[in-house]
Amino acid sequence: MRGKRDYLYLGVDGGVVFFWMEESESLSMLPVKKTSKSRTRTRRAHHALTPVNYTLCPKCSQAKLPHAACSNCGYVNPDLTLKLGKEETD
Repeated sequence: MRGKRDYLYLGVDGGVVFFWMEESESLSMLPVKKTSKSRTRTRRAHHALTPVNYTLCPKCSQAKLPHAACSNCGYVNPDLTLKLGKEETD
């Protein structure tokens, strides 16, 4: 059908083109320009994961999280050591 459109152009707002689709009865948003690889990668530059910082337990030299009890011996600080219960497996 020549001359008949199945959409209605509503305009541009902030770099996004708005279309009203007749068939689906919904508003469709499309980007005005393609986002370049450089722009995408610049935006994602701060998305990198940071490594987990482990410290060594001064009592048993096992790796543990800082400011947390050691999972091997229960050491927290020189004044406090937690008693660890052994897990029973059947």
